[in-house]
Amino acid sequence: MSLWGRKPFLAVRILGTDGYYPAFSIRSATHRYEAREGLVWTAVVQQPLPEDWETSETPTLIPEEIRLFGALALSVGDPWHDGVPTVTLGSRRWEEEVGDALDLDSEAGKARIQSALLKLQQEIPSELRFELRDFGSKGDALDFLQSFDAADQLLLAGVANLHAANRLMSPRIHELEAASLCLFGSMGAALEFIRLHLNASRGTANTSFVEVHKYVGDVYPKGNFLPDYLEEMYEHRIIATHPAGRFGEYWTPPLMVEDIYELKKHLIVIFRHIVLGEKPELKFEP
Repeated sequence: MSLWGRKPFLAVRILGTDGYYPAFSIRSATHRYEAREGLVWTAVVQQPLPEDWETSETPTLIPEEIRLFGALALSVGDPWHDGVPTVTLGSRRWEEEVGDALDLDSEAGKARIQSALLKLQQEIPSELRFELRDFGSKGDALDFLQSFDAADQLLLAGVANLHAANRLMSPRIHELEAASLCLFGSMGAALEFIRLHLNASRGTANTSFVEVHKYVGDVYPKGNFLPDYLEEMYEHRIIATHPAGRFGEYWTPPLMVEDIYELKKHLIVIFRHIVLGEKPELKFEP
């Protein structure tokens, strides 16, 4: 069973022990997230994708996982002070065809999930310990889950790349340069999403990215330097994806460690604005 089957399916996954997880639970008819020190897992019901969508043969995350993981990872409003939830992967994705009416919070749904978890647990070490933290807002996570448009490919791409960067930045892998490429992809999707929104609201088709950067700066608290910062990150993106270009030749992007972590935090805030319509109330001036 997979996205190629064009039928609804249940997807269950045990998450990785190198992640940092909110201690709350999410339980709905189509999404489940449960966290305890001995086991953290997710389950989603994935509906068939639109017929005209192209898709990878082996996507790391499917759209409903991107949506649920996004609800967890973006449940913190101020990542500089309140922590950064990180979702990593600890097992393969168990997939099983289901009917349209399966409710994951029903007894039948719980039984299907439990059966999948037992099979997955046979493939991984028996002793697992997960790091749960008292951070993130369950209310924000539920709002994000409700407001996230899983039919928007640009939004899916942006949040999926943010998830990929989080995994690459985790302690077990810690590939920061590779993570930066995912962050730049996420940034490109986020800013293009905003540019298209501005086009629609202004009745134009040529909003510039200078205007997009200014828009984000206006969203942030007064006194920030976001437009200049985003322009600098755009130049780093060009260098990282075009080693020989108008900025010269680079064998590696000239990024500082702080640049990578700061960009991830800014993207959390920007995607919260995109999905939740939130005007951030940060406790610092960037």
